[in-house]
Amino acid sequence: SCRIKNYKLLSLYTVLDIYKENKNFKEGLETLEEINAMTKEIGFQEQNKLMGELEVKYETKIAQNENENLKEINQKNEEILSQQKIVLSIIIFAVVILSALIFLLYRVSIQRKRTLLEIQNKNLQIEKQNKELERLHQLNQKIFSVISHDFRGPIISLQLLLKALQNQSLNAEQISDYTSDLSHQLTQAKNVMENLLNWARVELNTADEANSFSDPFLIANEISIQQKNFTDIKNINILNRIPETLHLRIPPDILRIVFRNLLSNAIKFSYENSEIIFEYDGERNLLMVKDCGIGMDDSKLKSIFTHKVEPSLGTAKESGFGFGLYIVYEILHRYHSTITAECNQTSGTIFKI
Repeated sequence: SCRIKNYKLLSLYTVLDIYKENKNFKEGLETLEEINAMTKEIGFQEQNKLMGELEVKYETKIAQNENENLKEINQKNEEILSQQKIVLSIIIFAVVILSALIFLLYRVSIQRKRTLLEIQNKNLQIEKQNKELERLHQLNQKIFSVISHDFRGPIISLQLLLKALQNQSLNAEQISDYTSDLSHQLTQAKNVMENLLNWARVELNTADEANSFSDPFLIANEISIQQKNFTDIKNINILNRIPETLHLRIPPDILRIVFRNLLSNAIKFSYENSEIIFEYDGERNLLMVKDCGIGMDDSKLKSIFTHKVEPSLGTAKESGFGFGLYIVYEILHRYHSTITAECNQTSGTIFKI
């Protein structure tokens, strides 16, 4: 349309020239006005066209800039994403390494604790063995001391008596005194020997008799009859208050050793015309042997079941090392039992098993 208008505008200029040559001023003025109007119209259209082209160019430029910006942003985002991937990979690798290190340290710590525990257990075992060796060493010294006292004395007395008999230097009364004293010494030596032999037998046969049961009432009566000669000398009355139906998980021979030693000890330290009582406390499951003798002080009560017991004399000057009580303690310990001693409310001592 703009091209047609240009052709028309050229035609109007040609017509205007003709009007000028013919001096048709009126028609020429009208033609000139028409040319001006058409020129303005063509100018507006060209301007609008130019504005449109500029607008298109501007929008295109903006779109290009936006595309470039988007490309640049996308490129930067891709770079950032790539960097983030690298950082994430490094973090994951570091976490894996750290986790492996922590796990390794944990394993090392567990192994170290286990090793320390094994070392502690071995040290405890060694310490326990050392204590046991020390105990056995001291016990051996005690045994040799007892043997040298309770066996050597009767042998020397017997030698002296035999020598005096050979020399015929003793009368009947002196011989009777010597033989009575020698009989007492031999009885003491026999008891020590029985305790040592019984203890050795227990050490060898603990496992075989661990589940045996015994009748404490009958055993108390049996031991009382065996000790009757000694109780008669002091006119001591033995009371057996243990229930006849009672049965306890302890080998009968072990209970015999325990009752024999406790009764012998009670007789030794009891006064004449007194009582020794066998009892049972059902509520606390305790066997008890009570006497009404001279009793013991606190220091002796704490040491009677150890190898540190000192020799002491009974109410009738009976001698002894108290070795039987220590053997009782050791035997009961082997059978997971205990024995304690305390002062009687009136006088004497109470042994509780």
